Amino acid sequence: MLPTVALSASLNTNYSNVSDFTDAPFFNQIDNNMGQSVGVRVSVPIYNNHRTQISMERARLAVINAEVRERQVQQQLKASIQNAIANASGAQIALVATQSALEAAKASFQNAQTKHQLGAINTLEYTTTKTNLDTAELDLVRARYDYMFRLKIIDFYMGQSF
Repeated sequence: MLPTVALSASLNTNYSNVSDFTDAPFFNQIDNNMGQSVGVRVSVPIYNNHRTQISMERARLAVINAEVRERQVQQQLKASIQNAIANASGAQIALVATQSALEAAKASFQNAQTKHQLGAINTLEYTTTKTNLDTAELDLVRARYDYMFRLKIIDFYMGQSF
């Protein structure tokens, strides 16, 4: 949008075959055929079909778009971190509940074992109680690993190495 000034200069020499017919030393030919030029160019943008203003507006919009993308990424990261914390909290609650369920399954199995020895329940009820205990133990292992995994995700977001 502003005028520009350019300055140029050049220095050159040419070979001439005219000196082939006379005995002229090499450096004399260079001196005799020396050329110099100096130039100044001034460019005043009177009308350029608003290309400069359009280019400046595009650059300004590109900066705004980059700032918006940065804020979006920051908000997405914040949401991901909050989601990871909520998932870890949920996994911790599930772990505590699974531990309580395991304790209840153990107590139920001990009662079923005593009843089975006394003949108060049949083998199907005893086996069902044992299966429930095994399932509760597997659920506890699964809940522990899920909780540890969720904690590792939070460690990742906090920049801690594994």
